[in-house]
Amino acid sequence: MLAVRGSLPSRWLTREMSGDYGIDLEIEFATATVSGRFCKAQVKGHTEVSWTQADTFLQPVPSSTLNYWAAMPVPVLLLLAETQSGTVWWARTDRSREPSGVRIRREDSLPSTAAGLERDVIDWLDARSGNAAICAVPVFVDQWDTLNERLDRDCFLALPHRDYVRVQTFYEQLLHLRRLLGLAWDNVIPWEAWVARSRVTFSEREVFHWGTHDEVVEYARPLVAETVAAARRILVAQDANVANAAAKSWAESDPADNCFTTYRVDTSFENQSEEFWSAFDEGLRRRGALRGSAAHGWRSRRDRSRTTRTD
Repeated sequence: MLAVRGSLPSRWLTREMSGDYGIDLEIEFATATVSGRFCKAQVKGHTEVSWTQADTFLQPVPSSTLNYWAAMPVPVLLLLAETQSGTVWWARTDRSREPSGVRIRREDSLPSTAAGLERDVIDWLDARSGNAAICAVPVFVDQWDTLNERLDRDCFLALPHRDYVRVQTFYEQLLHLRRLLGLAWDNVIPWEAWVARSRVTFSEREVFHWGTHDEVVEYARPLVAETVAAARRILVAQDANVANAAAKSWAESDPADNCFTTYRVDTSFENQSEEFWSAFDEGLRRRGALRGSAAHGWRSRRDRSRTTRTD
């Protein structure tokens, strides 16, 4: 572990993870302050690394661990440490995964490629964050429907705080989605202009008025239609996975024709052991959140499988 810490930039924050399955370190990228952007890592040590003629090394990793890493909401690195030389190499496990492990390139040594590692992880986080926002478009559409249900109230009345937060949050999310989807957004009226307009038009004593609320909704209507259509196209084109299954089902369904698409995607936790689910149950029990026993369900499924094979 000392070799790993010595190979990373001193400005990065490293935290050892005790007892985590398949995870040894958490690395947070920082300069003068912490960034909130981090990745996980597992360290594998060898006295001497035997490189192939192509200057790669395949680190064996159980498939259960590979699946666990794939389900993580942050990238997972494999750090290969050679104790004889003190050299450390890295690979992003989702990109370098093979059926039996993770392949590491000799050229990806630390600290010389630390800047590339940081850029690689941040690009991964940005892409995941952007796709998460696109997968949340069904909720965005529900919020839009709620705004439309509140039209045509007394223009001179002030919005209750909850309604003001609702329309402001929706408008800012609209701009964020348009940036992500590559749609024009810099010529959209900024929220601050709407706030000023409401006070100038109706009353400077209040924060926001129903009259301006309705103007915002009507102004946004074509922008929302364009944004939702673009998000649908992206979701339809994506392969179904755990992260996008619900949103993809929404994008490919047409309630008007009573035609609904439903994706059920297996997760990387489907084949976990009874011990895993028992520990999960106990964690929920301690929090007062347990409503059903996964360990019991696991045993029932196992018994049914045995009965089927016997028959």
